[in-house]
Amino acid sequence: MTQPTTTIPISAIILDEEIYPRKGIDPKRVGIFAENLRDGFKFEPIEVEPVPDKPGKYRLLDGAHRWNAY
Repeated sequence: MTQPTTTIPISAIILDEEIYPRKGIDPKRVGIFAENLRDGFKFEPIEVEPVPDKPGKYRLLDGAHRWNAY
């Protein structure tokens, strides 16, 4: 089943250290993704969920490297 896609501001996304510890982010991969974005490459959407106690904020579930590249 395909999940709906919605556009939200990058600033509304929160990186949860329990899901994605900072040591798990590869700067080289982020750099490659950023270059690909500048070249017009389209990535799969990142996955987020609403943060219950922070209206308008979303917790990143999948796509930390893509999110950092933006």
